Amino acid sequence: MKGYCNLSHPIQACLQQADVLKAEGNDHFRSKRWSEALAAYKAGLSRLPNTIQNGGPSNKDDNSLNEYEAPDKPGQDAFSPSEFALRRAVLNANIGACYVKLVITNVLVYTVRH
Repeated sequence: MKGYCNLSHPIQACLQQADVLKAEGNDHFRSKRWSEALAAYKAGLSRLPNTIQNGGPSNKDDNSLNEYEAPDKPGQDAFSPSEFALRRAVLNANIGACYVKLVITNVLVYTVRH
């Protein structure tokens, strides 16, 4: 599950990896392991495309899942842009929450020490 998904990975597998990493991040977050949660959420985000065009995979220049177009072949998975957008939004919000917790923790540690 390491690294970015690319077109050699089925899109559904990439989505499942993102969901697994989000759940892992949630477990770390609940346990107040902010840095570990942050790493898991960022890894999950790396499994999702950055932009959506008509809901299917595209292999432009870099073989990564950064852009999506409608599938060319029958039987290829097609996903709605909102499905990717929602997952990206949730992971980005979780990443933001981790940064807030890390800043608060660092401020409290600094305040206690000084």
